[in-house]
Amino acid sequence: MYSYEELEKIYYKRKYQKIGAVVGISLLFIIGIYLLVSNTQRKDIKSVTNSKKVVASHKEEKVKAVSKKEPPQKSSVTHQNNQMVLSFILPDIEAIDSKKNQKAEKKVSSAKASKVEHKVAEKPAVKRDKPLIVIKSQKLTLGDLIKSYQNFPSFEKAIKIANLYLKKNELKKAKEWALKANNIDASNYESWIIFAKILIKQNKRKEAIKVLKTYVENYGNNSQIENFIRSLK
Repeated sequence: MYSYEELEKIYYKRKYQKIGAVVGISLLFIIGIYLLVSNTQRKDIKSVTNSKKVVASHKEEKVKAVSKKEPPQKSSVTHQNNQMVLSFILPDIEAIDSKKNQKAEKKVSSAKASKVEHKVAEKPAVKRDKPLIVIKSQKLTLGDLIKSYQNFPSFEKAIKIANLYLKKNELKKAKEWALKANNIDASNYESWIIFAKILIKQNKRKEAIKVLKTYVENYGNNSQIENFIRSLK
């Protein structure tokens, strides 16, 4: 059997051993992480430097290729006896003159074409005389109007026939045709005015006014009817 003091010593000893083991494991873990990070950083630096080297090599190759393609320019300066002598390069005068002549010919041709177009545009359009349409109006006689009415009855034809008979002072026939017009369209004031005119010619002024007032009562106010009533008063 262990005494209390011995047990206490054993407890603390085991406790310190555990703490030491934990500390050691944690140190090893930290060191491992540090080594991994440093390795990755070194790899990144190497890759960046390699890429820079590749880019620089590509640029050098391009410069070499361009320098090979471009021929060396001939200088117009020649050295004779350590003295600089300028040799003037004369241009090809004939080629320049031919180019100038071509440009001048193009300008002349374009100017001529524009003048022609301008003249064509300035030419006035030829006015063509429009054919005259001659309409011969024939006056319809009373008989023609009656025949036309018989074929195609209408209010306008009946009123015209009534007015023609009224002018001839044939009051019965005028009244007959006014009634025909009134049967077609009773709301039209013209047949009522013809009735009133017939009554006036028969010296029946009061009856004429009554006829006109009947129209106003049945169909409302009408300026022509009202003016005619005022003229009779």
